[in-house]
Amino acid sequence: MFDFFQDIILEASGIDSDKVRKKRKEKKSKDRFIFSGSAKGVVFFFGILYLTIGGFQMSVLKGQENILFPVLKFIFLSTLDIVALVCLLLRKKKAEVVALVLVIIFFVVMYTTTLIL
Repeated sequence: MFDFFQDIILEASGIDSDKVRKKRKEKKSKDRFIFSGSAKGVVFFFGILYLTIGGFQMSVLKGQENILFPVLKFIFLSTLDIVALVCLLLRKKKAEVVALVLVIIFFVVMYTTTLIL
């Protein structure tokens, strides 16, 4: 419905609405390779949440014995998390593929280490 009114306004001002529609579609396809904007937001939210909760967990475990495995797990998963977030910020197709692979590795490692502990 809104496209109809937008087409009328564009045609009245002498602009070809088909060209404008094609340019918008090309721009949308260039902005989104693998992750949409909302998916990137979710990944950023949970990535930063993991870093925050993991940092808090490390401060709690500070005075306990035998914390080598949880610390190594946190360091490894935090590294994966930060690299994935940086790859998403680059906004290139290859970087998004790398970010997707890193997110999958993150979930697999987190799940398997949770089962081991």
